[in-house]
Amino acid sequence: YTFENRCIQEPELCFGDETVKVVVNTKGTIGEISNELKELLIYFDQQLVSGDYSRKLDQAVKRVKSSEERRHEYMIMEIREMEARAEGRIVGTIETMLDDGKSVNEIIQRIMKKYNLDEKEAKDYVDSVMVLV
Repeated sequence: YTFENRCIQEPELCFGDETVKVVVNTKGTIGEISNELKELLIYFDQQLVSGDYSRKLDQAVKRVKSSEERRHEYMIMEIREMEARAEGRIVGTIETMLDDGKSVNEIIQRIMKKYNLDEKEAKDYVDSVMVLV
């Protein structure tokens, strides 16, 4: 799956930063894929080297991780990914509670408690999800 930064209300309006995010389902079974892509999916899913392509990838990953500067960048990236996953869980909780007919106040109270948020942070999350609904 490929995603770009676009405005929800006006899909033709893009950031124009040419950023593209590719989401890969390592468990997918649709269509034929190249051997290189198979190796990549195995490497992503299991961190196993299964051929020349994934061996080169593994060596590049090890080089990046061994560099002090790159390791710092990698740690920052990991922190951002953890934050994104946490935000995804918060949004998922809000969406589920909305689907269950919970009030905005109930949702705010629940996510404040569950995710250790202050009231403003909780309201901001709920407001951002409500815009999408």
